[in-house]
Amino acid sequence: MAGLLTLGLSIACPVILQVRRDAWNEQTIESGCEHLTPLPSAALFGGVQVILALISVVALTVYIRRSHSWATVIVAGVLVAALLTSAYGAMIILDAPTDPHDGVDGSGLPCGSG
Repeated sequence: MAGLLTLGLSIACPVILQVRRDAWNEQTIESGCEHLTPLPSAALFGGVQVILALISVVALTVYIRRSHSWATVIVAGVLVAALLTSAYGAMIILDAPTDPHDGVDGSGLPCGSG
């Protein structure tokens, strides 16, 4: 089912973003916070997450409208999960820092001060 596949890919987006953020932190610590590379693009990963989740919402809605079985209840629950995943992607886009000096979570550089 296309809706489940796109929902799964949508859920993978923040996981991939976090892996890239962890790699950015490690690289920044190794350089002693001397050479800051651009942060991983939260707008890119969040945007892809929102798009995939909305595609999932459409596919699941079409399935619910065509189906008249007990699976409709399960698919409706998955539809809610897709909507929540889309909202989480939008939050990632709006909340993520863009300046490398803010670090990956907005709390500053991982090297500390001193």
